[in-house]
Amino acid sequence: MATLREHRAFLQKERLELINLLESIGGHPYVSMAYKSKLEEVEKQIRELPPLGQKEARTTLYFSGGPVVGSEGIDSLFASNVLSPFQNMVMEDYSSRVNGRSNGKRGKVKNANESRLLLVGLPRGSFGLELVKAENETLLDEMQLGETLAYITELVAASAKNDENFAEYLDKTDPRVINSLKDFLKVIANNKAGIRLLTGDFTCELSPRQAKSAYNRVSQTYAEKKSIRMEGIFKGALLESRKFDFNDQNGYKITGVIDHELNDTKITYFNTSFTNKKCVAVMDEYTITYKNNRKSIRYILCLLYTSDAADDRISV
Repeated sequence: MATLREHRAFLQKERLELINLLESIGGHPYVSMAYKSKLEEVEKQIRELPPLGQKEARTTLYFSGGPVVGSEGIDSLFASNVLSPFQNMVMEDYSSRVNGRSNGKRGKVKNANESRLLLVGLPRGSFGLELVKAENETLLDEMQLGETLAYITELVAASAKNDENFAEYLDKTDPRVINSLKDFLKVIANNKAGIRLLTGDFTCELSPRQAKSAYNRVSQTYAEKKSIRMEGIFKGALLESRKFDFNDQNGYKITGVIDHELNDTKITYFNTSFTNKKCVAVMDEYTITYKNNRKSIRYILCLLYTSDAADDRISV
């Protein structure tokens, strides 16, 4: 099944062909009537399509270059190696959107089944792998997965543009996604392949040379994690976005996200017990270093407790 972008392009091409046919046959009464009817039907379908910017819980990866033999086939080992890190990127970003940023630990990702993709087709034209969401969850899950797939498409495109554009996208990216993106681009670059990624109305296309450049950029991006304890004043957290604010002892405000292992009950406890009070925050501090040596720091809140009351501690 074609993506929304491909379906729109197909209908627009068909519309132009019908217009050209009508011009070529002149005023032939019967033939022109049939083509006019068909043109009206195609134009109606185009009008009924969702607006541009639509996100879908399906994506198609087209490959060219080294591992591809025309439009006939693709190296099976390459296909297997490239799909695994792509699925990991999807799972990690989806989990961070649903549960808050991950804690950077290796292991099973929460909500993995909800972001599982099925290989359902092998589209021709270069050679493609079509992936869709497994039909086992709710419409909300499908919308969330559509957001993730659109973002992954944009992230891959940004990795090939320039350091600044890529850094801007990484500011919104779960640190675990960086490693999976490295693995994904490494497989493509090492096999001298090109890729075209289509997700709804979102697309990116990298030649083999651009894919190699993107891998070089991402491979020189590092996420270093350390656990820190900081005294200060907790300013509260939001349940929906899972963002929190914390002022250190010098009044400097830190904004971050709640560890995804903490549920809403524990976040509510934080808000009711610690808001505007002195306490100790245990956080994972990530330092992201980019190719151009630019650095950014992110914080993930794991624990709050008062320095004089061990009973207030919550383990994760």
